[in-house]
Amino acid sequence: MASDSQPLSPAHVAWRWRILISTYLAYVAYYFTRKVFGLIKVSLNQEFGWSLHSIAHIWTAFLVAYMVGQFVCGFVGRRWGPRVLLLGGLAISIFSNCVFGFTNSYATFLAFMVFNGLAQAAGWPGSVGAIAPWLRRLERGRIMGVWSTSYIVGNIAVKAIGSTLLGLWGWRWSYFGCTIIGALIWGFVYWWQRDRPEDVGLTPIVEREAVTPAERPVIASVFLNRLDQKMPLYADPTVQYALGSDPASAARWGFWKAALSQADLQINSPYNTYRNPGLPPGPIANPGLASIKAVLEPANTGYVYFVAKGDGSHAFAVTIEEHNRNVGKYQGGP
Repeated sequence: MASDSQPLSPAHVAWRWRILISTYLAYVAYYFTRKVFGLIKVSLNQEFGWSLHSIAHIWTAFLVAYMVGQFVCGFVGRRWGPRVLLLGGLAISIFSNCVFGFTNSYATFLAFMVFNGLAQAAGWPGSVGAIAPWLRRLERGRIMGVWSTSYIVGNIAVKAIGSTLLGLWGWRWSYFGCTIIGALIWGFVYWWQRDRPEDVGLTPIVEREAVTPAERPVIASVFLNRLDQKMPLYADPTVQYALGSDPASAARWGFWKAALSQADLQINSPYNTYRNPGLPPGPIANPGLASIKAVLEPANTGYVYFVAKGDGSHAFAVTIEEHNRNVGKYQGGP
């Protein structure tokens, strides 16, 4: 597990380049399956006699669906992860664009533009979610500043290629040509992209549990206090490690399942610190130097509970009553 001050291993660097390139191209592909409509509106008016007012309704349907899709993608991304979100959204968008290239029906155009809007909403959260586990916090702004040019490149590319195809062979080939490019990129992303370093047998780049550096000694004190009081550690990463060692779970969720269910917390594994007291039988990751120092020099606290606030920091508690109040405040629990 690499801290911000440690150099990445050659394998981490190689895989990170794969992720950055594949997600960059994926977001470019989303533009190839989004922006063709803007190039061919006049052609639709001329060929079918649809008024520009009616054609505008099609794009309005897209925008409304795109807005709704933002909320849907939040649920999908949390449940199945960014890879499913990124590839699933692009696949639906590719299919919708194939339909656009074949149809002569206004109703079909309108209906599939709604599907396309819902799917297109997956592009940004899917891409950013796929990148986040591969970037350390202090380098995200610099790298994402370059990566974010993908939407400009996508805009330029689809307008250049789509308009060329429009002039040569008509509006249908604008759709077909750009859709073929999108499909080729989809296959490349499917081959190259993985959600997390753990999914390819590498240690995490972003450390688990402690996100705010100043909290490391406090979190270390929580686990040490639990051990002193003969409490289970209740450490989610140990359950995630156990699930990653289960072939069926790993095949479905990858080697590090993001969101744990109550059933997951009952997995029969010696690494599950919800069911087994004390430390797990072996390490679950390679800690960074800052985390090792935090355990050697923990804060002097009475805390035995903590809950994520949602901003990278945590709320700590001494009693279960106080902890339940924190859960209700920050995570909508009891």
